[in-house]
Amino acid sequence: MEEGKRGGRKRGQSGGRGTGIISKYLEEYSTCSRLEGREGEALNKGNGEHDAGNRCNADAVAAGLFDELRSLSDKRKRFEVHQQLLPGVVFIRFTDPSDIPSEICHGLLHVARKHPGKYSCRYASRLLPVDVCVGPALDALEAELRSLCALKLPLSNAATKSYPDRELASGDLQVAPAETADAAAAPEHAETPLSGTAAKTAPEDAAPSGAPGAVADPTGPAAATDAEEARIAVAATPREAAAQATATSGAQSSGSGELQQQEQPSVSVFSLWWMEQTRDNREPRSSPHPALTLPLETWACAFSSRGFGTVKKEQVLEVLTREVGRAYKVDIANATSTFLIEANPYFFGVSLVRDYGCLYRYNLHRCCHPEAEEESKAR
Repeated sequence: MEEGKRGGRKRGQSGGRGTGIISKYLEEYSTCSRLEGREGEALNKGNGEHDAGNRCNADAVAAGLFDELRSLSDKRKRFEVHQQLLPGVVFIRFTDPSDIPSEICHGLLHVARKHPGKYSCRYASRLLPVDVCVGPALDALEAELRSLCALKLPLSNAATKSYPDRELASGDLQVAPAETADAAAAPEHAETPLSGTAAKTAPEDAAPSGAPGAVADPTGPAAATDAEEARIAVAATPREAAAQATATSGAQSSGSGELQQQEQPSVSVFSLWWMEQTRDNREPRSSPHPALTLPLETWACAFSSRGFGTVKKEQVLEVLTREVGRAYKVDIANATSTFLIEANPYFFGVSLVRDYGCLYRYNLHRCCHPEAEEESKAR
């Protein structure tokens, strides 16, 4: 999905330019240009011995052009541009099942930011990938969010409910008994309480807003500030914290004194397996198990309804808070995982993206021209 800048697109001589590109491609990569030596001479003589310069005849050239143009048109069908459903928004469909929009957009934005000034973006402002589309119903959206949390966030409540007793293959991981795992996890939970409160950020540390004209309706929820998102996230937290508060067991006598024990959340087998598989790719926090590390993951939500009241932001945040749980903290500015929710009367879209804050909220124009952001800060 691509958000375009305001104003109509100027009409240019794109037809002649495209024809020139095709001509250069055919000149370099066509079948006739690659034929060399005796094979090429034999083919040229077979097509017409009376042709000067040993060139292919007109029929062979026409057939080659037709085949090349057909192959090029087939490759263009990898992306399909839908009709304009909403003002200021262009929807692009990925036809290849192996293409993942969130991964492609993430790589594209990283390349644009790594090479400032090399690429230019005139007609697009933000690239918002949508991996899953469902009907405009809250129940369908909740089911997809639960499935996404269980797949991408192994320490979430959704993953714990979906994979409570996952068996490990031999040699994958030597899992300690439950008592040992719980005891090892106790110091980590005691030092770093798992809460869903939003992190407080200074105004200068907040992620930059979108470019002017990037959002069709500046008064809608898509133009909400970070302060409003933080306020809503904090307001939705107490209910979740109260529901998942740890229970304290009774005092037990041991020898001459009494020891007070507190029950700690157990680490599921699936969580241990996932942490071992991703140990080298994620930043460590602390170790609940001698051979494992917990990933330092934070999450946030970017909700956009395009000015429609199909679903409220509070309802979506309540579902996310319940499914994610307390194992992942909220970070509005620089979350490692951000849920992109697109809600409009036609469909609900969901995707879980990375580096949403450091990539200027997936603003392609700012990634291509970061110097404009530095100049605005200097002023």
